[in-house]
Amino acid sequence: MSGHETFFAALHDPKAALPATLSHPQGGAVEARFAVYRNNVIYGLMQNLRNGFPLLHALLGDAAFDALAAAFARAHPPSDPMMFAYGAALPDYMAAEAALSDVPYAADVARLEWAMRSASHAAEPQSVPPETLASNTSAALRLTLAPCLSVLTSDWPVHDLYLFLNEIVDDAPDMRQAQSLMIYRQQAGCVVLEPVSLGAAGFLAALQNGLSIADAAQGLDAATLSDALQRLILAGLIIDMQ
Repeated sequence: MSGHETFFAALHDPKAALPATLSHPQGGAVEARFAVYRNNVIYGLMQNLRNGFPLLHALLGDAAFDALAAAFARAHPPSDPMMFAYGAALPDYMAAEAALSDVPYAADVARLEWAMRSASHAAEPQSVPPETLASNTSAALRLTLAPCLSVLTSDWPVHDLYLFLNEIVDDAPDMRQAQSLMIYRQQAGCVVLEPVSLGAAGFLAALQNGLSIADAAQGLDAATLSDALQRLILAGLIIDMQ
């Protein structure tokens, strides 16, 4: 392991050995000085996660969120200098955490917040004009969708949780209800959460994976297909077609 790798490992793992090249400028204890630096780094990452996942923080509360954030920061240090990109692995990390088994919907709340953040930072390519789309009705078309679009399918009422945690509604959601969402950014810059049916969500996800309209629409009724395509057109989310 190189000196850089040793330093990085020690910085994020309190059990790791300190780099042998460390020294104290006044000859004091290196361990104590390095521990302060290590704690500051972890605290900074925890604050980044708090800022990036405010609904998850509201859902879990201070103590549980901070414990989660500290453990995640040590297990998944940043790999990108752009700190707005930090936290992509948090939802999957949470899904495997036994300590969160009493709030199984928390991981999907994190997925929703990550999708919203991704939408706000995504590139904004030119959308295909509606008249061009209207003139080409071939079911063999493959549509390229805007990078700001995410599709979230959840076993939980993620949209209702969003409204409740943001105090937009007073009534707690019915946790027996599954919900699917389109999450995207409008040209005005606002991020939109749009509930869709499970069938429509599957269709949109299949388009994102490169399937043709015909293949993506297998098993879908005509009304749901028409509605999903209209949503894409009206929101300007189709940027290419082949």
